[in-house]
Amino acid sequence: IRVLKSLSWDMNVTFSQNKIQNFEEFVDDYDNGGQQKIAYSKTDIAFSPNVIAGNTFTFEPVKNLKFSFISKYVGEQYLDNTSTNTRKLDAFFVNDLRINYSFKTKFIRSIGITVAVNNLFNEQYESNGYTWGYIYGGQRIVENFYYPQAGVNYLAGLTFKF
Repeated sequence: IRVLKSLSWDMNVTFSQNKIQNFEEFVDDYDNGGQQKIAYSKTDIAFSPNVIAGNTFTFEPVKNLKFSFISKYVGEQYLDNTSTNTRKLDAFFVNDLRINYSFKTKFIRSIGITVAVNNLFNEQYESNGYTWGYIYGGQRIVENFYYPQAGVNYLAGLTFKF
């Protein structure tokens, strides 16, 4: 959407439900040997959030200079196919700021300079992980492992087009 001559707004959203009709989990049983089977119905597919949304405001005060404020929301998602609340990733919302400037020269068709500040508000979140479970000592043990994402981080880049 062109809000003003120098301001545009790009957005997208995805709503989905990705289900497994019948799923069987096999859990290692260290007490008795072998595995125990647990049946589930209508579970969410692992790493399949129901909502993903993106949003970008781009301000171009002068030709070839752009400031972009970029937002991304990812809904909660599960680490496995069981839809168990103790095995999920929380929803997260992150924002980035990007500045792009490009210019032409006699010898190079275009030179682009990019500076970005990612995770601008230092959101603490995990975007991936894995889970492992077993039976030991008469108890069901579930271990979750997460991949935390970087806090505020910076990026600079040059692009040359010949």
